[in-house]
Amino acid sequence: MLTDTTVAKLHEVLDRLDAVLEKVDGLLPAQAPADDAVLDSALAFIWQRRSGAASFRPVRYLDVIRLDDLKGIDRQLRVLERNTRQFLRGAPANHVLLWG
Repeated sequence: MLTDTTVAKLHEVLDRLDAVLEKVDGLLPAQAPADDAVLDSALAFIWQRRSGAASFRPVRYLDVIRLDDLKGIDRQLRVLERNTRQFLRGAPANHVLLWG
């Protein structure tokens, strides 16, 4: 279950993302979900914008992979950890995609 602090941080991040999207493609700011129960409904979400409205779409089927399952990417994991810590501190951070 998400804590109130985590939910507040997610709303903050979404507001910042909306500001960036508005600058990039001129879209109107999206509204964050009004009901925090949406955030409790799944472990992962897709932020989806359709016809000017935006919402979270739950990801129902996850292929869960633990970081310990990934082999041969120790350097990338260190970079990912450093980047994530920067993001949590509110410092500049990069988008992340691990795949293989």
